[in-house]
Amino acid sequence: MAQYECSECNKNLHGHPKINVEGNIYCYSCAKEVVAALDHATEIKHAKEVKVHDIQYERWKNWDEKRKLAVPSTNTQMYITLGVAIGCAVLMANPIFFLLPGLVVGFIVNQLYFNSQKKEWIRSHPEPVFPTSPSNRFVRDRIELVGGVGGTPLSSGYQKKILEQDGYKCQICGEVFPADQLEVHHIKPQAKGGRHYPANLVTLCWCCHREETWFGHKHKMR
Repeated sequence: MAQYECSECNKNLHGHPKINVEGNIYCYSCAKEVVAALDHATEIKHAKEVKVHDIQYERWKNWDEKRKLAVPSTNTQMYITLGVAIGCAVLMANPIFFLLPGLVVGFIVNQLYFNSQKKEWIRSHPEPVFPTSPSNRFVRDRIELVGGVGGTPLSSGYQKKILEQDGYKCQICGEVFPADQLEVHHIKPQAKGGRHYPANLVTLCWCCHREETWFGHKHKMR
């Protein structure tokens, strides 16, 4: 069995969670700090890109709303189609036989008129570039839980065993709490097949547990 030590604090990770971050193995708490540091620059860049995206999208949205007001409305198009159909029926003096052909002609006339109005408006009001969603290559999206489903799962009472193993210390904020203020967190969520393996369990305080999102985790109280 491979032996692991945290690349940051040198903690022996036998029976503890092991997080692979860019090829290095860390304990859960060190992985949190390392990933936060690596993602800091990306978060700043991403925030700027999101702001630019929102500005461009708002510009495009305003243009689209003005375009919809400038071209004939749905009701206007309906009146044009019906008007042409009725005109054809009256002109041919056979309302029943020429009603359907009249509707077809009316639809064609309406489309020609609608498209000409649309093209004319767009010609004088060029469409702004529709923004693409900003890319987000965060390190936290590439982390891997090592050996999180290996060994023998703990039976009943596993919560107490994990709390004792972690010294009743939250593995994110580092604070020590009474047992009733701590929760045992499944790094790989139970809904996604995560079980009570020691390498998949870690002690978190209630506040940190509620905010945890790695591996798609969603706290039931969030």
